[in-house]
Amino acid sequence: MQLLFNSSLYVKGTVVDNNGDPVVGASVFVVSNGQKKGSVTDLDGTEIAGVASGSSLTISYVGYKTQQVTWSGKDLKVTLKRTVRCSRTLLLSAMVLRRRLTLLVLSLLLILSNLSLVQ
Repeated sequence: MQLLFNSSLYVKGTVVDNNGDPVVGASVFVVSNGQKKGSVTDLDGTEIAGVASGSSLTISYVGYKTQQVTWSGKDLKVTLKRTVRCSRTLLLSAMVLRRRLTLLVLSLLLILSNLSLVQ
């Protein structure tokens, strides 16, 4: 994702994942001159006007660790790292869902077999 800003008003940089691929939809927030401003990355980039050099940028995206960087007025390249916790939670949720679905199917089969025996 391109973050476009020059030294007086706009930050310019890239937000990528561990593989170097652009992260589309990452949130970028900055508090500058007492005002909180934000934008979202896309393929073309994002712009936040009125950013002073030395401002702290917060970049976040679901499934990735939030990062804070200080903008020095030069181009940025921010690499977001995946959170292992999110992946484990997702895996555990999928396993529980699969088990519940299996129990539901077995219960339905048992009910259907009992119905056919009664008739």
